[in-house]
Amino acid sequence: MNKRNRYSPRQKLEILLTGLSSSDGIAEVCRHYGVSTVQFYQWKDRLIKSAPEIFKRKSNKQNHQEEKYKEQLRQKDRVIAILTEENLQIKKNFGT
Repeated sequence: MNKRNRYSPRQKLEILLTGLSSSDGIAEVCRHYGVSTVQFYQWKDRLIKSAPEIFKRKSNKQNHQEEKYKEQLRQKDRVIAILTEENLQIKKNFGT
């Protein structure tokens, strides 16, 4: 039976950091955690490709737009709550 380990993003990062900083070598760290070296390098490539996003700064315009969208979403949530309450009252009044 092929047992597949599922690792959380935090565990993957821990394995990557351990492997990259270990003097024992990546192969030994992979054996310790039960991860293939191919998987290790795939995780490493994904980390490196996504790393630039961490350092991007949002412009004031982006922050303003994001806040605007959040406020619109809150307003829509309020409208949905009001309509849901009205719908329940109508159903209650008509006995359905």
